[in-house]
Amino acid sequence: MQPQMKIRVQGEEARIAPAIAPQIELVPLTSDAEADIGVVETTFGLKPAPSAWRRYGLFGCVFLLPVFIAIIYFAFIASDIYVSETKFILRSPGNMDTGSLSSLGQGQVSARSDDDSYALIEYIGSRDAARVMEQDHGVRDIMSRPEADVFNRYPSMFSKDNQERFYRAYRRHVDVKLDSVTGIVTLVARAFRPDDANRMANALLSISEEFVNGLNSRANLDAQAFAKDLLDQSQLELASVEAKLSAYRNTNMILDPGKESEASLNQLNRMVTEITRMEAALGQQRALAPNSPSLKPLVEQIRAYRDQVDTLRKTIVGDPKSVVSKIQDYEILTLQRDIAVKKMAFAAAQFEKARQEAQNRRIYLQQVVEPNVPDLPQLPYRFLMTLGIAALAFAIYRIAKGLISATMEHRA
Repeated sequence: MQPQMKIRVQGEEARIAPAIAPQIELVPLTSDAEADIGVVETTFGLKPAPSAWRRYGLFGCVFLLPVFIAIIYFAFIASDIYVSETKFILRSPGNMDTGSLSSLGQGQVSARSDDDSYALIEYIGSRDAARVMEQDHGVRDIMSRPEADVFNRYPSMFSKDNQERFYRAYRRHVDVKLDSVTGIVTLVARAFRPDDANRMANALLSISEEFVNGLNSRANLDAQAFAKDLLDQSQLELASVEAKLSAYRNTNMILDPGKESEASLNQLNRMVTEITRMEAALGQQRALAPNSPSLKPLVEQIRAYRDQVDTLRKTIVGDPKSVVSKIQDYEILTLQRDIAVKKMAFAAAQFEKARQEAQNRRIYLQQVVEPNVPDLPQLPYRFLMTLGIAALAFAIYRIAKGLISATMEHRA
């Protein structure tokens, strides 16, 4: 007779066969309704059901809490932000040919200046512009209005008052962009009051014009200053050469050695011609009347002419004080004067060219849209921001729940 054993399964007694072949009664698992009462009944006993925090805590922390905070902030805390917008374009005069009338001159046509537009955009978003707006246009007071909420006001209890924080706050209030197709620059100013937004937009336009004028003057003044220095230097050089030439004339008591030597040569040629004529007459008379009393005066006249010719020749060449020795120094001075005159003419032409190029390269800011005074706040987008936070929080919740479920299944 085999001994019999008793075990209790789910509160029921069951007799089983001998210990060698026990019989176990299969009991179905408990339903979700039974688990909700606080315990989960298993095959091997009773187990407590998960608490409400474990079941709903993730949903509450990841989804409900951010959405609730967003609703509270955008409904009751977030301050209204007014936006003033202006549009402008940078232009510079350009040259265009006039076709068949090109020989009469060139006309001017206004052209876009995109390179300067990019430079201006970088300047508006720079620390230099922020410092100018702070010092000259009171942008710090605009950013600290009592209408601003604690998160948007500067300075606030959550941020230190320093230049870096101020620059970040300035960038939140200013936005500028360029349309590469049309070349129009759109400038947006944000503030907590309508008049402050308009004031900021006009101030940004003012510093933009100052920056553009600075670009004009810097480039133009450099080119004109170089050309003016060259012109002044050439004028001084010409004046120095003229002074040397005048001193040379006064010292040597001669106006133009070249012309004087030419006059001396002409006179010498006439005298040589006259001597030749008289010698011919003397020869003829000696042949016809060798004892004529007129021969002696003619010989004396020829001798006097020859002495005068020798004197003239010495005044032209062969003497340290001759005209030839004076011509060398004079020609050097005149050559220097001619070079100085040409240099001055070239410098004057360069100066005029620089002036005309400066006129053609000037840049001016042309407004397309005047800064407006907003009558309704444009920011923040309360409903859209709340909806976006809700969508993001729900997506994070689904991802976190999936990761936790996958981790629990891996442990089981």
